[in-house]
Amino acid sequence: FDAVKEIIDDIGGIQMNITSEEAPHISGITKAGTYNLTGEQALAYARNRHTWPQYCPAKYNTHYRSDATRAIHQQEVIKGVLAKLKNVKSVEAFQNIVDSISNNIETNFSPSQILSFYNVAKDIISQNTDNGGNILSIQSLQLETTNQYIYDESMGMVLSDEIVNQDSLAKVIKAMKINLGLEEPEVIKTFSYSA
Repeated sequence: FDAVKEIIDDIGGIQMNITSEEAPHISGITKAGTYNLTGEQALAYARNRHTWPQYCPAKYNTHYRSDATRAIHQQEVIKGVLAKLKNVKSVEAFQNIVDSISNNIETNFSPSQILSFYNVAKDIISQNTDNGGNILSIQSLQLETTNQYIYDESMGMVLSDEIVNQDSLAKVIKAMKINLGLEEPEVIKTFSYSA
């Protein structure tokens, strides 16, 4: 969480459209609108699970909060960071970002190795602006589940659990294998249509 806040602050914040349902859950925001969020505000937005009805249909939430909504918020924050990164021109600013990453995650890349990817990453980001200026096209699959309440004797409380639909799980596994190049996609080459 600290890395998210630091990186977003290092790039001068990210621009987000905040709905009236989301506004009360983000410090300093009182109404719907487009805001340049600080790292702290962006983290609050990314962690927010309150309903975003245009993207998260009622069947996926309790009308109050939803993990699907939170996932959408997290994707929006990633897109916001990438959109801002394409405009970082200063090596010093990029070095601050690299330092924030290095201080908050473990990797065998040195800061100088990460910095060496700067031009490559910037080229990829600046060239990938199709789809109405979107920097990143996130394709998602939803694993279908059924909500079930289970009484846990050891805790003495009722817990909410999601039971996985096995057909849905098989579809997601197949899609992941195709994305990883472990399996070839099944291409439909013919179809018929009758009016």
